[in-house]
Amino acid sequence: MCRNCASVLTDHVFDVLASSKEDGLQEAQFEKAAVILLVRMSERNLALSCSSEGNLDSYDDYLTSLMSREGTPERITQEEMKLLLLSFSEYYKPQTHGKCFSTESLFEDVYDGDLGASLREMQHLSPLIVAYLLEGYCIGEADFPDPESFIQDVIALYGHDGVIPLEDFKLIMSQLGLGSSDDHSGHDHGEHDEHSEDVHGGHDHGDHDHSEHDHSDHDHHDHAGHDDIGGNEQCNITTTMTTTIMTITIMTMQRMSTFTIR
Repeated sequence: MCRNCASVLTDHVFDVLASSKEDGLQEAQFEKAAVILLVRMSERNLALSCSSEGNLDSYDDYLTSLMSREGTPERITQEEMKLLLLSFSEYYKPQTHGKCFSTESLFEDVYDGDLGASLREMQHLSPLIVAYLLEGYCIGEADFPDPESFIQDVIALYGHDGVIPLEDFKLIMSQLGLGSSDDHSGHDHGEHDEHSEDVHGGHDHGDHDHSEHDHSDHDHHDHAGHDDIGGNEQCNITTTMTTTIMTITIMTMQRMSTFTIR
C-alpha cells in the first residue's frame, strides 16, 4: 500500500501549494511542505495516509490541524509538542541514538516556552523537525549541531539554485519512508555531490577525521519480524540512510552556529 506513497503525497503537496512541478519548491515553500508532511506523518494510519489525499485541501487547513492537535490553533505547548513527536514513534526508526532532538531542545529558541510556540515559530520549526527525521536522529535528549543549517544543507544537497525539483522532492519523500526504494533507484546523486561542493565553497572533507567517528551508536534494525503493508515494503517514516545522511552530518557538524527564530 505504500508503494506509491511518495508519488501520492508529492502530488498532493504540490497541488495544495499550487506549485509548478517543473519549477520545484523554493525554501519558503519547503517550510509549508514540511507542515503538510508533519500532519500526514502524525496520522495514526500511515498506510491510509499514503494511499489517499486526505480531507484537507489548503495549506491553512493543514496549519490549523497541526496547531490545534491538542489545544488552540494559536500556540503549541511543550506538552502538545511531545504528543506530536510521540505520534511518529510507531513508524519512525532512528538511525542513531547518539544524536537526538527533543521538545526541550526545539523550545530553547521559542520566545516564550511556557506560553508555547506561536504559529510563525511552528512554521519555522516544522522543516527542522522534518530535517531531523530525514537525518535519522532519535527523539529524546542529546546535544545536537545547529538545526538551521540542516535546512540549508537539505536545500543544497537536494536542490539547484535554491529550488528543490520535483524528482528530488520525491527522493526526500522516499528517504522519509513515504515510498519504496524503487522510487529513486535510478536517481543520479552525482549532481548533488558536485552541487553541495559548490554551495559550500569547495570545502575539503579530507580534514575530517573519520577514524574518530563512532559508528557504534547507529542502530541496525531487523525488520524481518515486522508485518509488511502491501507486499514486501515497510511503511516506516525513515528508511536506510546511507552516504546522503553522512554527508549532511559532516557538513552540519562543521558549520555549527547560533540559531535564533525570527
